[in-house]
Amino acid sequence: MQNDQLCYEDTFYTVKITDACGVHTCQARIRLYSGLAPIGVLTMDPPEPPFLCATNQDATLKFTPTCIGSPQTWDWYQQDCIGGPPVQLNDAGTANGSLNTGQLNQSYYFSVIAANDCCPPRQEQLLVEYKAPLAYLNFSASADPCVEQYVDLTLDIEPCKIEGCGTACTCTYTVDWYQNGFYIGTTPNVTPPNLATFHYTTLPLYGSYFAVLKADCCPGEAVTTYPISFRQSCEPLVMGPCFVCDSVPVTLMAQMVLPPDDPCPDICTFSWFYYDPISQTETPLGPGPTWTTNYGGCYILESDCYGCIKRDTFKLGECYSNPCRRTFVSVEELFTEGQIPLRVYPNPASDVITVEWLGESPVNANLNIVDLAGRLVRTIKVPDAAMQLTISVDELPSGDVFCAGAGRRAVVPGG
Repeated sequence: MQNDQLCYEDTFYTVKITDACGVHTCQARIRLYSGLAPIGVLTMDPPEPPFLCATNQDATLKFTPTCIGSPQTWDWYQQDCIGGPPVQLNDAGTANGSLNTGQLNQSYYFSVIAANDCCPPRQEQLLVEYKAPLAYLNFSASADPCVEQYVDLTLDIEPCKIEGCGTACTCTYTVDWYQNGFYIGTTPNVTPPNLATFHYTTLPLYGSYFAVLKADCCPGEAVTTYPISFRQSCEPLVMGPCFVCDSVPVTLMAQMVLPPDDPCPDICTFSWFYYDPISQTETPLGPGPTWTTNYGGCYILESDCYGCIKRDTFKLGECYSNPCRRTFVSVEELFTEGQIPLRVYPNPASDVITVEWLGESPVNANLNIVDLAGRLVRTIKVPDAAMQLTISVDELPSGDVFCAGAGRRAVVPGG
């Protein structure tokens, strides 16, 4: 045949016979069938994407016969794509123009075998590719030591491949990122082996993270990763008294708390500092979970929990049993027996002392206060007939002093 695309080619032969009766004509047709002509066209109906996906695992095949002898019959076959033998689909019939593949989990060749009349059988074949289910190789997340600056998310996606054939396919991917179930962002158009990454900085950063991987080549196909959680970092807390009194040593203690008030499971180290607000400088004191001191001020506790460094400030006040820090004044009587003494009380005294005349009341008298060197410190006019006089300790100098009034003396030791 001059055209192999033709199913057949007819040749007509004519024989003319002349005899006594005249001319007789005999005509015959000889049909030559093409063994190379296509038996038909095998397609998907409707046309599918380049491959089937987990969300669309079956296809309908349509066979349109072209060069098949009469009667037109054919057989359906199925064959894997790695060289296995073809399997006849007996349930498909011998003249069925369509075939549903059923749910596939790998790729197959589907074929129709038919003969153009007396010619040897020919095959029309179609590969129905099935993309391996969507998968990822690894999901990871990292953060700064305190989980207070950033969280980096990374997804390693398994490359697209045709299941059963082991060949690669082309597909891009979209990754949606979530924190505590709430959408936080998208990384589009990822092509493996490139990684899908996302840098997140919106506070608070602690919580549970996961990703939803979607195949752009297979609408509706998605897979969710396992979650990765970051808990809130522990906070340092200084425990101790509010005051250090009379320079008696007190101990400050470090405690780590998982907010709001749970015990901290981390292993932490501690350092102590003293802060001078005037010079605005810090002085290192030493390491350890406790610090003992006998003076007040601003103390800083610095904790280090696996690289997460935090601080707590503690204001330690000072108190004194003598709030004004006065030295008590004691009184020693220096009068000899037989003298009419002055009585000075209380003994000791922290606020005021009272000088009392035990004999006759003074008239036109002064009370002189002198120090040990004999220097006059103060002279106080004594009201006439006054039997006692009150003096504030604040008015007395540091050291021992003497009181002398109306010819009578008393010593008042003080500091």
